Amino acid sequence: MSSQLTSHFGDDFLGNMATKIALKPLKHEIARDNARELSIHPQELMSIKNPGEGFVRFSNEETKKVWIEPYETKKTYKGA
Repeated sequence: MSSQLTSHFGDDFLGNMATKIALKPLKHEIARDNARELSIHPQELMSIKNPGEGFVRFSNEETKKVWIEPYETKKTYKGA
């Protein structure tokens, strides 16, 4: 399931979600709600500057900053 707004999901659903990903929010209110789910400060989300940058949290692990590679980049990767 995906949405830009955590309010689209109930507390039970969010509590049982093992992986949470957040990209740059459009408004501070969205950053506040998403930051609460990731246990980070809303300003960390608002400071995202580049496409693909974001934060991920797996189960009860610490939230980590990530860069999500576009599908087209992966598709053209030749590898070793």
